[in-house]
Amino acid sequence: MSMEELLKLQEKMGTKAFNSKVLKEESRPISRDPDYYRRSNKNRPSEMPLMRKRAPRMKFLDPHQKTKRAIKRDPRFDDLSGRLNMEEWQHKYQFISNIRQKEKEVLKKELKKEDNEDMRKRIKSIVQRMENQERQKKFEQKQKDVEKEIRREQMEALKQGIKPKFVTNKEKNLRVRAKHFETLKQENRVDK
Repeated sequence: MSMEELLKLQEKMGTKAFNSKVLKEESRPISRDPDYYRRSNKNRPSEMPLMRKRAPRMKFLDPHQKTKRAIKRDPRFDDLSGRLNMEEWQHKYQFISNIRQKEKEVLKKELKKEDNEDMRKRIKSIVQRMENQERQKKFEQKQKDVEKEIRREQMEALKQGIKPKFVTNKEKNLRVRAKHFETLKQENRVDK
């Protein structure tokens, strides 16, 4: 038989039937047995099954799905948002501290009216926490003021041509305490 006749016969019969009857080849049974793919010699490459998983559907073929994923980013940790300037932030969001002050006053009024002991404890703890936060912010502000003062002194020393004195943390803390003592004097709370 010529090659052309063989191809026509193959088309007529089908490839498997053609291979088994005309070419006398035995089709390999599809087996999931682990020994089926085992190598006869450890140095030979392993035989892999031809059946593979279907390729994932391309997203651009489906008109209802978006091709680009939205990138979610947190501006706190992203360089695109720029560096955080706390002074500028405090200036812009000053209204938040005013709102907190009003809330604290409202809570104090509620505390006086409240009869339930559990609610009184909760409100009292909230008011105490707010006062502690305010006290901490004032302390941090004093520290920043002292640091600015030290920096200004160093810059003046540089302008005059004098070698600036770099202040240790211990000295800085002493200056902060002195500033705190001054504010206590102004409020007449030194004895307390």
